Amino acid sequence: MVFTYHSYLNYEHYFPGIEAELIDYPLQIGGFTTYLSPRVLLGMQPKNQEFMTTSPEFFGLVGLRADFAVSKHFLPYFELSVKTAGWVAGNEFLDSNVSFKAGLSMRF
Repeated sequence: MVFTYHSYLNYEHYFPGIEAELIDYPLQIGGFTTYLSPRVLLGMQPKNQEFMTTSPEFFGLVGLRADFAVSKHFLPYFELSVKTAGWVAGNEFLDSNVSFKAGLSMRF
């Protein structure tokens, strides 16, 4: 489990945020191990992403990643995230968005 405190600043004001993620929670499904990683991020940001404002604006992100242990070293994964408008590190969308990713992770 990971907890992160975010401290966002602009020219005029401080905007806090908090994040929690459970990483690789093992779950047996039909004889296969699946690792689930749910994530929640909530906080405040400068309204309209303005640099010279004291007005806050709520933002949030909820996500879930599922890694499937199909072999010892290779795990295909799917990740779904939903976010409100605002800036989130690692997410290229500034507007509200629903994102889906798929890939292959390798663990050695």
